[in-house]
Amino acid sequence: MRLSTLWLRCVTVAFTSLAAVCVSAGDTLVERLPQGAIVSAELNDAAVLIERLRASEALKTIVDSEPYKKWANSGDGRKFRGGRAVLEGQLGLNLWDAATRLIGDRVAVALYAPTPGKQPDGVLVIHLGDAEAGTLIREKVQPWIELADGQVITAEQDGRWLLETKDGKAFGGLQQRWLVLSSTRGLRDDTFARLSDFTPGDSAQNRVRAARLSATLDNAALRAASGKDRLIPSKVDNPLGSLLIGGLAEAAALCPTLQADVTIGEN
Repeated sequence: MRLSTLWLRCVTVAFTSLAAVCVSAGDTLVERLPQGAIVSAELNDAAVLIERLRASEALKTIVDSEPYKKWANSGDGRKFRGGRAVLEGQLGLNLWDAATRLIGDRVAVALYAPTPGKQPDGVLVIHLGDAEAGTLIREKVQPWIELADGQVITAEQDGRWLLETKDGKAFGGLQQRWLVLSSTRGLRDDTFARLSDFTPGDSAQNRVRAARLSATLDNAALRAASGKDRLIPSKVDNPLGSLLIGGLAEAAALCPTLQADVTIGEN
């Protein structure tokens, strides 16, 4: 099983440039995803980021800038506004509120080693921002499914609304506040099974108001998938670079799991 050299380098560089640490197990959403993921990430309380961005002076500065106004009046800008209007009309919400309700609580994603000649498989799990968001999604998606003329197959099973494309390339499911999207039926069904006894914890209203992004690389699994004993070079050509990151790179190369965390509070 071989991974493309470019993909390997991108993953390796991204994680080597971050503070890498050996991580221990904890009861996080990403750890409830099917086992064997090479790369995974979890975002908690994205509503904090959405609110900060919406009210930020930086956004106002960008919108008031001449380059943005020029783009807004271009063909692409008009297409964007038209698409946004259609989407907001379909949802019955502006995009800010829609983002908060859909991804404002907890989101996790994982990629798995590809089989020869295929793309990596993946799964995306969203714990919706409120209990009514699931009903809203189903109400808005159902008409499009009917328009697809049999290209999307739906079913009810164990309290879940399951979907899959007729060509078997995409799968989804909705159960209360859990939304699961995946590239295979097995990943979708396994994910729902693993979430059956998982309690996300305190509600977003009771947690500390801070968004947290956590990304994890299974170094051992990546080495096994690539067929290589070591992915991070043992030496850096630049002496200064070797001095600054040599120890970090060596630790990252030997550590079975690497994790990077970023936390952004309200202030």
